[in-house]
Amino acid sequence: KNPTRSKRSPSRRHPSAATASLGPPPPPSPDPRVPMSAPPPTVVAFGSCHRRELSDPRLWTSVASLAPDLFLWTGDAVYSHADRPSDRGSVEVLRSELSLVRRDESLGYTAFARGVRVDGTWDDHDYGRNDAGADMGQKRERRELYLDFLGAGADDPRRRREGLYKPLRREGLYKPLRVGRAKIVLLDTRSFREPYYVPSIGGVHWIPHASVLAAAVCYVSAGVLGLGRNHSAAVLGEEQWRWLTDELAKDDADATVVVSSVQVLSDNPFVEGWGHFPQERRRTLRTLNGTRGLVILSGDVHFAEIAGRGRALEVTSSGLTHSCTEAFYGFLAKVIIERYDTHRTREDMYFAGKIFGSIEFDWERMNMTVSVHDTEGKKVLGMVRKMGVSTVIDIDYLNMIP
Repeated sequence: KNPTRSKRSPSRRHPSAATASLGPPPPPSPDPRVPMSAPPPTVVAFGSCHRRELSDPRLWTSVASLAPDLFLWTGDAVYSHADRPSDRGSVEVLRSELSLVRRDESLGYTAFARGVRVDGTWDDHDYGRNDAGADMGQKRERRELYLDFLGAGADDPRRRREGLYKPLRREGLYKPLRVGRAKIVLLDTRSFREPYYVPSIGGVHWIPHASVLAAAVCYVSAGVLGLGRNHSAAVLGEEQWRWLTDELAKDDADATVVVSSVQVLSDNPFVEGWGHFPQERRRTLRTLNGTRGLVILSGDVHFAEIAGRGRALEVTSSGLTHSCTEAFYGFLAKVIIERYDTHRTREDMYFAGKIFGSIEFDWERMNMTVSVHDTEGKKVLGMVRKMGVSTVIDIDYLNMIP
């Protein structure tokens, strides 16, 4: 007699009526050795440097053709215009410009934004003044206007007045997002940024071509004279630093996308970037070291490039409506881009033209494909990286600027 049998466990060869009444047997448990089907790829599009008067609806048609799950503004969604230079960047002018870009159907962005999730951060022009930082006035009003432009809800944590770390007040546009198994970390490089070693004149409205002169001053002071090699001024501010450290410590994503409106890895002294804040940049890269599937997105410079060494990777996509080679100094722009190339993955990994960027997360192959597209959607730059792999950053390879 089989001791494992009981009257309450009928033989399989002689099923009872009670057993039959239970219906069909449950489906077998999935075999853990067989991988479950992966979710479809996730697409994130991004772009920066958008002048309303130059906007082309065909651009937004090209972005929409990727069917992105998310579009990220990486800075300079608008440029403020005013009859009097002294009025540029005022809260009133920003309100008008942001509203026009969001509501003017002829630009193409309005229809695009209705069909896709939109988020992002700001840079100097949609913050209010060229090269502006922590000294900018009316920051709360500016933040609310930009959040309205993004379509952020009333419960968005960036609208809260009190900070995440009492008793500090909450400022800035930094925030985490999730798309699939990827984490997106939006940084605010404007609200807390302290002055350059040689303060920028780029926002002085009465100086003709102030932005060009500011770039020249950066080159001479940092690139030629080497001033400020140990400049310790802040970019993020301590409250944002604590938040960033907490977010990265969670280590709960296969890929981490860090959005910085200005370039992090660049060795070009003509442009704004973290290189002009060397101690802050070293602190940032050490904090990011070891992050799984890291890619940095940036804008600002009016051309595109892919930078990095080893597993560190930065994709710059700028601008949506204009390029540095179209300006009166355009003949010099390409010379400068080609002169400063040691931070790029390859010296030819750049493109000067109107562009936008994208990242496709392939969850089945655990690859992410970063791309830069021209306004017709054609891919002009690209690279594939593995997700789920810890990023090793060789901090010493970066040329220090200043």
